[in-house]
Amino acid sequence: MPISASLCSELADILGGVGQSKNGICKFDIPRTGIKVTILGIPSKAAPTHTVVFEKNSGRCLETGELVLLQEEVPDVLTQLVAKDIIVSAVHNHWIMDKPHLIYVHIESTIDSRTFARAVAEVIGSLNESK
Repeated sequence: MPISASLCSELADILGGVGQSKNGICKFDIPRTGIKVTILGIPSKAAPTHTVVFEKNSGRCLETGELVLLQEEVPDVLTQLVAKDIIVSAVHNHWIMDKPHLIYVHIESTIDSRTFARAVAEVIGSLNESK
């Protein structure tokens, strides 16, 4: 059973974005605003972007995602995610010689999709750009 268009729309309201629904998967790309990145000293025009994906299989929903963080945000975000019962499956960089240095945190869960979306929205809302 795929993610319905109505659930994808509801998740969009929670996450504050527009979900792309394709092949039963509901995906969100949420740009980080206010961060200008240089890689190898060259300004990147692409905004760092969080990605959140919802997909149903065998009656259960799998939620996965990747959050883009400033280095100093990592400890607090990891604490928040664990407290919200979201699994942190990877913490790594994508680039070297980037400024500011960005860290990517992969997350996964099978909790209720709305609960997951609210938790991710709260974490994103706690980031430096939102303060």
